[in-house]
Amino acid sequence: MAALALKDRSVNFLSLDSIIDTSLKDDLYLRDGSWEIVKGLNSETEQWLDLTAFTKVFTDTPEFKNADLVWAFEIFERIYHKSGESKRLSHSFQFTIESFFEFQKSTEILELYLVPQNLTWVFYANRDNWKYAIQC
Repeated sequence: MAALALKDRSVNFLSLDSIIDTSLKDDLYLRDGSWEIVKGLNSETEQWLDLTAFTKVFTDTPEFKNADLVWAFEIFERIYHKSGESKRLSHSFQFTIESFFEFQKSTEILELYLVPQNLTWVFYANRDNWKYAIQC
């Protein structure tokens, strides 16, 4: 399967494929053991994270502290049968509590990777659980 490719000049997403195996679906498959992983079940009230889990996972990251841009994208490409077009849903936003919860509430993305520009951490979530991996 081809490496994950997104058209965004700000981030080299092909580098993400050197960190995780993006050809495997339905989980976060890291390519080496030098990452610390935190796991959790999805919130009962939000699509992925509630405020407590968000705070636990992200408030110490530089991206959150600086409200830097982060990128979210679906782990698969959707194929639209009428047009034959394939498209991977993606979205970028300033990393604040408000913007994350607005994204979480409004997105059509079902399973996602969320990453900062420097790819020092990866957040993965599906319909049931989430994983956050950070370089050690």
